[in-house]
Amino acid sequence: MKLYRCFRCARSVVVVALCTVVLASCALIGDRSNEYKQAEEGRSLVLPESLAETKLRERYPIPAIDSSSVPDEKFELPLPPDATSSLSEDPYEVKTFDGDAWLELSMPPSKAWPLIDSFWLEYGLLTHTERVSDGYFGTEELEEGVSHERLISDLESTSHAPVIIDGVSFQAKLTQGIRRNTSELQVRAFMPNVPSEDRKAWSKKAVTPKIERALLELIGETVTGEGSGSRYSLNAVNIGDQSRVRLLEDEAGYPFLEIQLSFKRAWSEVQDALEASPVVVSGRDEKGGVAYISYLDEEEIDSWYTLESSLEEQKAERNIELRFYPEGPGVIRVRAKMLNEELEPESARTLIEIVFEYIS
Repeated sequence: MKLYRCFRCARSVVVVALCTVVLASCALIGDRSNEYKQAEEGRSLVLPESLAETKLRERYPIPAIDSSSVPDEKFELPLPPDATSSLSEDPYEVKTFDGDAWLELSMPPSKAWPLIDSFWLEYGLLTHTERVSDGYFGTEELEEGVSHERLISDLESTSHAPVIIDGVSFQAKLTQGIRRNTSELQVRAFMPNVPSEDRKAWSKKAVTPKIERALLELIGETVTGEGSGSRYSLNAVNIGDQSRVRLLEDEAGYPFLEIQLSFKRAWSEVQDALEASPVVVSGRDEKGGVAYISYLDEEEIDSWYTLESSLEEQKAERNIELRFYPEGPGVIRVRAKMLNEELEPESARTLIEIVFEYIS
């Protein structure tokens, strides 16, 4: 029993001694973080004769700069272009869809609002209703007097050449465009026989298409012409200034598009985006709200198939599904689903990103 106790005591002494040595050795190492400052420059690298110097290149070469050419004063680099601005080079465009027309302006609503307001004043039209938060204008009836002769003449000089009569009144509604930094303006022209109650409420459908399209064309020319100014309306910021198409992800991490448009308009915009993109569409079912995609581009077809298959058969394949889901009044969600397990699963995500790129 005594021998066993002695052995335990001896083992404890050895453990304590080892710990002491380890701690002492750590203290002896010391702080070496600044020793690099005393390091001496090494010898130049000598290449073997069999290795040519011309084959060796720096991965990230730093060009030589003449310090005398650097200006002494401070300067600021120009900001990069806005990648989310309108892709169109035209300052405005009158578009039509489903029997209606609107003016697309390459400027945010906060800038378009004061310019449109100035348009009414320039042509002597008085607004009886103005709701900035709704982007809504309503004008008094048009009287064929001296103050309105210019407006009547300019409207008749447009490509639509409408005939304007006494008593016509106008409505205008400004909204955020599909793309960021764009606006959409719709107008309505009411004849004198329309009850005053109906003139005050915004009409969702065109009332007098010929006059309305002429007015949109004239407004577009006026507010984007030289001298239109660069005024902004802080109140009109509430109208929008953000894109009506957003790229989002659900809780599972799958991407989808949220489009703040009616189903018909959202369907049309997505189809236009697909037509402009390299994506190969194999079928469309507007009633069912689904478009079928064969491949993301024709080059991808050649990488998957041999020359024995015909190109038309490959284009007709339905490998990806692009489906539209109504989520409420004026809100559509678009999701992609893989139908062919042989393709890369990431193709669905890439398709959503391509549509977003070409639509926004």
